Amino acid sequence: MRINADLANRGVIDTCAGQVWRRSEFAGIEELPSHRFGTERVRLERWSAGAATETRRHNGGQEVFVLAGDWRDGFGVYREGMWIRNPDASVYAASSRSGGLLLVKSGHLPEMSRASGGDNAR
Repeated sequence: MRINADLANRGVIDTCAGQVWRRSEFAGIEELPSHRFGTERVRLERWSAGAATETRRHNGGQEVFVLAGDWRDGFGVYREGMWIRNPDASVYAASSRSGGLLLVKSGHLPEMSRASGGDNAR
C-alpha cells in the first residue's frame, strides 16, 4: 500500500478536519497514516491510558516523537517533547500509562549489519 508516496508533490493531512483514525492491532491504540512507501511508514498514533503492545521485533527501526502524554518502550519512560530512535531489529513491548499522541516513523533505518558508527549522544 502506498500513502502519499509521490515524493515530488506535497502531502497534507488536516488532523482537525475529521480524518478517520484506524484501529491498530492492539487495543487502545489508533493510527492516522500519513506516508507509506516500501517498508517506510509515517503515522500519528493515539494511545489510550493503559494501552500496551506485546513484545515484538521492529525491523527497519523506529523513531518516535512524543507530542503529548507519555510512552514507554522497555528502556525508559518518555514524556511530551522527547524523541526516541530504536535501531533496526530492536525488540521491546511498549505502553502508555496516561495515554499519548505520538509521531512515529518506522522501517527506514539500515540493517544493523550494514549500519556504520555514529553519534550516540543522549
